[in-house]
Amino acid sequence: MEFPDILGRSSRPVLDGLEPSYAIGVRVHYDGLIGLLLDFDGTAVDLAPPATTVPALSRKDLRADLEGADVEAVVAGIATLTRDLLEARRDLDGRVLGLGVSIGGHVDGEAGVVRFSPDLGWSGEVRL
Repeated sequence: MEFPDILGRSSRPVLDGLEPSYAIGVRVHYDGLIGLLLDFDGTAVDLAPPATTVPALSRKDLRADLEGADVEAVVAGIATLTRDLLEARRDLDGRVLGLGVSIGGHVDGEAGVVRFSPDLGWSGEVRL
């Protein structure tokens, strides 16, 4: 089998002309959560609505304290932070397609479990 001389991905996105889509990313730390709204390229979106011109209102992330390190508290914190991110940018309603969660430790993504997280004191099979 022969391959062409030029290999690799196209430098132009294949989704040109389509409505932009977004995702939410949440990083779980032992003492809190950090949430971002990301565009298709993985760039953090400004959380101030587009009509806002006051620089002090411009920010790229939201942070929240955790009420505890147990699974219920972490999931509740992620849900609240996600709602806050969506509320901050209502103009993107319907275009946020997913949520990614980052947590330190041994995570089995296929099984959907955290096997060990030293920051949170989790061990065994914690479904997240």
